[in-house]
Amino acid sequence: MLRKLKERWEQLDYEVFLAENKESTKEIVKSLIKKDESISLGGSVTLDQLELVKTFRDEGFNLYDRYAELTDAERTECFKRGLTADWLVMSSN
Repeated sequence: MLRKLKERWEQLDYEVFLAENKESTKEIVKSLIKKDESISLGGSVTLDQLELVKTFRDEGFNLYDRYAELTDAERTECFKRGLTADWLVMSSN
């Protein structure tokens, strides 16, 4: 089923990567995003389960971290900056 979905998305000009497990998912994501590129996050339990937010934090990626301890003003600024991020990392359910 995933292969068919991948083929369909590719027909729509999406670049699609299939990962076998959590570790391979992190490696694929890390291979695509350069550390100097900015990352915004969509609200996602999946990102947490994959430990991608932790990976971005721990490995020094330029993360606009909506989950960090922020004041209201800082959180608003984080969301604004996220609108122009190089990458939006999110899940699709």
